[in-house]
Amino acid sequence: MNPADPLAALAPLRAPEAIGAWPPAPGWWLLAITVLAGIAAGAIWLLRRYQRNRYRRQGLEVLTRIEERFQQNRDPIACSAAINSLLKRVALQAYPQRNIAALSGQDWVDFLQDSGAGVFEPVFADLHYRPRADHMPIETLLTQAREWINQHEVTA
Repeated sequence: MNPADPLAALAPLRAPEAIGAWPPAPGWWLLAITVLAGIAAGAIWLLRRYQRNRYRRQGLEVLTRIEERFQQNRDPIACSAAINSLLKRVALQAYPQRNIAALSGQDWVDFLQDSGAGVFEPVFADLHYRPRADHMPIETLLTQAREWINQHEVTA
C-alpha cells in the first residue's frame, strides 16, 4: 500500500441491484383498483341492462312466431289481434305503474305513438272492428310493432 495514494486503499465500487418491478408504486395500485372498479361497474351495468330488456327479447320472439303463423294461415284478423295482445303485454311489462290495460281505440294508439319511435297508423285503432280484413296492412303493422318493441322509451 502506498501511503501517497489514499484512493488505492478504497474498496472497489459495487453496482447497486437493479430496481425491481415488484412491488409497484402506490400510483400503479390506485390505477389498477380504478380500472378493476370500472370494469366491474360496466359489467354490472350491462347485466342489469340485459335483464331489464328481457321482456323486449321475449316480445320479439313472440312477434316472430305471430309473423310465421300469419305466413302460414294468412288470417289478418287473428294476426292483428295477436299483435295487439302482444303489444299490451309488452307495454304492461315496460310501464307497470300506468293504467295501460284499460286503454283501447285511439287512446291506445296515442299511447303507442307517445311512448315509441314507430308511428302507428290511425287504422290500428279500429282494426278489429272492420267487416272485411282483406286490405289490412299486416306487414306494416308487424314492422311498426317490431320498431315499437325495440325502441319504446321507458321512463322511471
